[in-house]
Amino acid sequence: SQEEFQLLAAINLPKIAANGGAVTPNQTADSGSYTLIYNKKASFPQQVGIMLGLDEGTHLKSKFIETRDIQALILDPVATNSEVVVDGEVVHKAPLYLEVPPSLCRVLANPTPRPAPLFDPSEPVLPKIC
Repeated sequence: SQEEFQLLAAINLPKIAANGGAVTPNQTADSGSYTLIYNKKASFPQQVGIMLGLDEGTHLKSKFIETRDIQALILDPVATNSEVVVDGEVVHKAPLYLEVPPSLCRVLANPTPRPAPLFDPSEPVLPKIC
């Protein structure tokens, strides 16, 4: 028998990468809310299909995925045979409180190409002294 997999994610960004990963396309970094994403019981092939849909955001259309808009979350892990991962890091199993106040986070990005550098980076800035 295959192990049961439980997906639980609280995300407040529309994308997880600049070139894709439309995990929560309707979310913004300054909203002060999270989209809670979790799965219903599904077979392994169905779960793989959900994960493959992350880049395009089609995972949210799966009948096995539920979403809720939330303001805060307390995660209190009870299972002993699983891991809690926050931002890619495994954390100690203890109650975890998540909240992002509205407009606390500002993300600035320049969507245009950067101008050419003022100097040639292949040439040394200081003259050689030898």
